[in-house]
Amino acid sequence: MSHTEKQNTKIIESVLHPITLSRTGQTIENNIWLAPMAGTSDLPFRSLCRRFGAGLTVTELVSARGIRFSGTEGGNARYMAIEPAAGPVWIQLFGYEADDFAAACEAILAHPLYSQCDGIDINMGCPVKKVVRTGAGSALLERPQVAAAIVQAVRTALRGTGKSVSVKFRKGFAAHSCTAPDFALRLAEAGADLLTLHGRTTAQMYSGAADWQSIKATAQALNEHGIDIPLIANGDVDSAAAVSAVIRETGAAGVMIGRAAQGKPWIFKTIVQTLQGKSQRFSPTAEVICKIVMEHLDGLIELCGESVAVREMRAQLHDYLKGSHKAASFREQSVKVVTRSDVIALLTNWCRAQENRLS
Repeated sequence: MSHTEKQNTKIIESVLHPITLSRTGQTIENNIWLAPMAGTSDLPFRSLCRRFGAGLTVTELVSARGIRFSGTEGGNARYMAIEPAAGPVWIQLFGYEADDFAAACEAILAHPLYSQCDGIDINMGCPVKKVVRTGAGSALLERPQVAAAIVQAVRTALRGTGKSVSVKFRKGFAAHSCTAPDFALRLAEAGADLLTLHGRTTAQMYSGAADWQSIKATAQALNEHGIDIPLIANGDVDSAAAVSAVIRETGAAGVMIGRAAQGKPWIFKTIVQTLQGKSQRFSPTAEVICKIVMEHLDGLIELCGESVAVREMRAQLHDYLKGSHKAASFREQSVKVVTRSDVIALLTNWCRAQENRLS
């Protein structure tokens, strides 16, 4: 191997590498992960992302209180659906009382399928008003003692299982706040094995640029206090260049990709190939995209039935078709699909339009 090749290998390894959680001993094959997203991170989408190279996936948020009082079946089941054989997966819980989390974890551990998850991720980052109003999600940023108690409750419930405790949170609550470093220290001391930080405040929602400097400050705070847990960066991570930049600039151990993966589950493969310096990178044709969409839809139908699946797939179709030839017209049609056959007809016409453009 030449000197240049060795240097390139070191550069690649500094960005793309496995992550080992020192407190549980779990090793995750790579550090490019799928972020949990309500309305997107359903089981079939997570399975697609895993197949395309996401090192880890996380379920949509599930109410800890809902599990405590209604159990793991019924309405909660579809959101908690996991496929352990497909690779590392965490179940994400949200709530505002430690007792709810403890009870939810006990129910998960007692379930034959859900107990096979690799860990519990605690949502302390959701900025949506209906969640924040209850005191859950990013509202916990303003109640650090409660947040720490929740982490302790989950840590205690999972003790001896080898499962990880993770927390996803934001840089702060108010518009120009940055409480992340101190908040991260509290979470780590309470027993979190890994932290994911979205570089925006609750007030920002998803607007403006993510503040990567807040991630850097948090990584430094953990290091200065001798806390050896991975910090994952989230926010505006949408390309190989962004992955490389955020890891280098912040000292984060890896990234979670959220909105950039919507309608593009193959983004993980493209990013990994780019980071590895491969000249040929995965770029799906219209025909391949149609097959991916149908695999996603059929998985959703199996999960919740055709009527619900097609209705929920409308928003996903919007993402899959974004940026394509005549996208506006086809996206307008996508909100009207009712059956699986409707989706097939839409995709057939869309695929033909893409091919005609190239002919």
